[in-house]
Amino acid sequence: MVMNQIRMRGLSQVQGSQNSPIDVKNTWTPENPDADLPRYIWANYGRNYETGAGSGSPAANFWEKGDYLMMREVTLSYEVPGKALSSILKNRIKGLKVYMSGSNLLYITRYSGTFPEVGGYDNGKYPLPRTMTLGVSATL
Repeated sequence: MVMNQIRMRGLSQVQGSQNSPIDVKNTWTPENPDADLPRYIWANYGRNYETGAGSGSPAANFWEKGDYLMMREVTLSYEVPGKALSSILKNRIKGLKVYMSGSNLLYITRYSGTFPEVGGYDNGKYPLPRTMTLGVSATL
């Protein structure tokens, strides 16, 4: 379980100085009595959903399942056959391998925050960077 503090802070708007998240449309109003979240008040010094300066107990609505499936690292490589090298390059290159490697390529999750791996309290950490590496290895 992960507590999405970024979502909660966006709905807590103590000064009204931030853009509100789309979740404000799912808060209680007389026209929307079956909403998932309590009533939202813009610039509410009572903190709307946060019960203290980050120290209180958040409402259960902000805890989400943090299950995820991650494609952490993938490497694909191709080694050019020796016969192809000898016929095309006349034995100038004895071995040639081309490869592509990637890390942190894909998250599959229903978690609405940015980084489900944190567990516990997600206070808006950046996710791991996605990287791609291309390379060639030649034997002369």
